[in-house]
Parts: sequence; C-alpha cells; structure tokens
Amino acid sequence: MYAVIISEPKSRTEFSIREDAASFTARAIFSCKLTGLPLDVLTDGFLTHGNEKTSHQLMSCLASFRRLSSEPSMALRRCIPDYEMICNNSKHVVIKTIRMRMSSMERLLVNFPRLKVIHLMRDPRGTVRSQKRYGGFTHSSNDTESVENFCRTVLRDVLDREDLQRRFPNRIMSVFYEDIAKHPITSSKELYSFLGMNYTSESEKEILHMTSSGIAEKNCGALCTNRSNSSQEAYEWRHEISIGFVKKVDKVCVDLYNKVGYNTIPNKTVLQDLQYQLRNNN
Repeated sequence: MYAVIISEPKSRTEFSIREDAASFTARAIFSCKLTGLPLDVLTDGFLTHGNEKTSHQLMSCLASFRRLSSEPSMALRRCIPDYEMICNNSKHVVIKTIRMRMSSMERLLVNFPRLKVIHLMRDPRGTVRSQKRYGGFTHSSNDTESVENFCRTVLRDVLDREDLQRRFPNRIMSVFYEDIAKHPITSSKELYSFLGMNYTSESEKEILHMTSSGIAEKNCGALCTNRSNSSQEAYEWRHEISIGFVKKVDKVCVDLYNKVGYNTIPNKTVLQDLQYQLRNNN
C-alpha cells in the first residue's frame, strides 16, 4: 500500500521550481529505487523528526560512513541497499509532502494502482499565521498578494481533488487538521481504515502520546511531532494573530471560504472565543 499526504503549500514562488523534483522523488520512494535520489534528499533534517525508526537507522548509517570518507557515493553504496530492502519488504510506504499539488496526483494514481491520497487542510488563518512566524509571509502592506495567491492555490487543490475523487473513487480522502487535533483517536481510526492499515493498541498508545500526553518536544519549533495538547495548539493562533490581519485573510480568501465552509471573524472578541466555530460542520 502506498499513501501520500498532501498538505498546504509554504509559498507561491516554490511551485514551478519544486513540483517536478517532488514528483520524481515520490515516484522513486514508492518504487523503492532510492539510489537515484540525491544525497540531500536522503539526509534531509526532516527525517530526524518523529519516531520512524527506519529513517533514523538510515541517517545514522550515512553519518557514520560520511565521517570515514568525504565521498558521498561511498555512504550511498554502503547504506542505501539495506534501506531499499527494508522498503521493498514493507507493507506500507507513506509520504507527507507540502511540495506537491493535487494536479500532479493523476499520474501517480495511474502508475501506482494501490496508491491512496490524503488531502490535509487547515484553516488558512492558522496556516498564514504559522508562515508569518517562520518567514513565509511578512506582516506588511504588500502581503495581501501572498495571502491571496496562497488561498487561490489551496482552492485549486480542493477543486482538483474533487475531480480526482470522481475519477478515482475510494482512493482520495480529505481531512482537516483541526478535526484531527480535536479528535485524534477517532480521526486516526478513520485514516487507518481508509489506508487498509491495522489499528492496534500500540498505535493508539503512540497517538495519545503524540497528541495528549501533556509532554511536548523541546527545541524543535514547527517540526515537533509530539504535542502536549493538540486540540489547544490547533487554535493557539487565535490568541496571537491580529484581528486586522485576520480580516485581510477573510477578505481575499472568500472564494476558498465559500467552497470549504470557513466562517469570517468579525472582531477580536469572536476571534478569541473558542466556542465560535470557524468552519461549518466542524
């Protein structure tokens, strides 16, 4: 079973540059043909986050051989074959990506008949707030265009996803970040079922640890995989973003709101009132 999780883009300027590289990388991983990937892909810092043991083993192996030789190909020759063997023997291969758009999923769905796609969405105000914090957007007079382009791209993904769902029934699922954060167990069971994966007591224990253990990772910023309270953190932005910027997002993202069901926020009181639902049927 293959699965790709499509999340929201980081910035509009990356799409034309990164899309082809992202598709190539996804095909290589799904095929377990990793020797053709650049070393940077296989040693990216993202692989050190989370609890995926195989990735940690690969990183450790590559680091060991790179200390012995300055020639990157040596590390690849010694470490990648074992990683490919593990990949080929795995029941499931999963990728989470923010670099690929729904428009690029058709070819993968055709080439990999067992592939399933999860479209992960988040309230654009929360996403933009996160991107502002980490440099994706600037809080200035000229950021309206960036926000507008972002929401237009997310809307395009939604429309493309609906088209693909009609053409590839039972192979694409859409989920909302806030729903997963609020109901991690129920949401996880639905995701496991969709992917044909066994949901075990160990799975539930790990999910509870990641979402509601009361213990958060330290010094990992936005890359943390464990959250002390996922539901609380999903709406943390409502206490940190200005109502002026929220209104700007509400105005330029109206088409996305109408399609997905997001509600506008009229004032600061409503912004910080967590009883106010930000999306219809939330």
